[in-house]
Amino acid sequence: MYLNNQFRGVGIDGKKMKADLNGKPAAGQKRAVRPAIVEDGILKPAYRLPTEAEWEYAALALAGNTQFENITDGKIYPWNGLGVRSAKKATRGLIMANFKRGAGDNAGVGGYLNDKAMITAPVRQYVPNDFGLYNMAGNVNEWVQDTYRQMTFEDVDDFNPFRGNEFADKRLADPATGKYAKDKYGRPIKDPAKAAKKMSYAELIASQQQGAAAGTQGAAGAPVTAATPTKDPLAGKAYNADARGFADTVNTSLYGTTTLVSNHSKVYKGGSWNDLAYWLNPATRRFMNEDDASAEVGFRCAMDLVGAPEIHPGGKPHFSIKKTKLK
Repeated sequence: MYLNNQFRGVGIDGKKMKADLNGKPAAGQKRAVRPAIVEDGILKPAYRLPTEAEWEYAALALAGNTQFENITDGKIYPWNGLGVRSAKKATRGLIMANFKRGAGDNAGVGGYLNDKAMITAPVRQYVPNDFGLYNMAGNVNEWVQDTYRQMTFEDVDDFNPFRGNEFADKRLADPATGKYAKDKYGRPIKDPAKAAKKMSYAELIASQQQGAAAGTQGAAGAPVTAATPTKDPLAGKAYNADARGFADTVNTSLYGTTTLVSNHSKVYKGGSWNDLAYWLNPATRRFMNEDDASAEVGFRCAMDLVGAPEIHPGGKPHFSIKKTKLK
């Protein structure tokens, strides 16, 4: 809405807008005002589920094993070492996470319990990883945003990888001027994308204008004929994964016949109180329908980083930057 110049005007400006020290009052106003910006400390990025790549990065927490971009020791789990027990002298032998050691062994034996939890345990019962995050392995699995595909790691980009498989177009309120339709909160209304591939901006605008024209003709009373049902060209064909879904043969006709994976299959990771140690490795992944629930699956929220890329720059080498002199 900001880039489309729809963030100011009648019906949008609030009664308690911030004072604009660099602007001039509009007609009929006593003082210049402006919308709140991120620098005011009022607006913050929305909470969301982490992507699979973000979650795996946070779980491994290699920051504690890194010095000047050199990783001294890799990790199998969110803690150091090759096993699931503590190697420190004071806590040697204690289980590092809440998981099932074997069939029927959820908490150990009477007299000396291993992880001291048959189901979920309190959040702070085990030590956090090097990012200060608790239970990135064990206790409960955690949902991530990504739609599951077996070949995700071969298909996605190397920068900010994410596979949503949900594509939407902003609805136009006025195709002639390019104004977006808004909901009651001022957010753009999004409709499912009609094209199965990524379109250029010109193609997108053309399709939206065609849709608006078709809607106008239908409203004017022009006869609208029902579409003739056609045979699904994908029916009976082998499953073929595709990054954007353009050549993806996962659909209602094949779901349950060729594959159990659909665009509603979402990834969860981390292992739970009822999983074996194999699933504690942050690289392991499973999927479940996004509408399903389980006592073994939970979630945690993430937020986009706004500002400098380094959260704690102290003690690290930097180039000196000369301050700009104000005239």
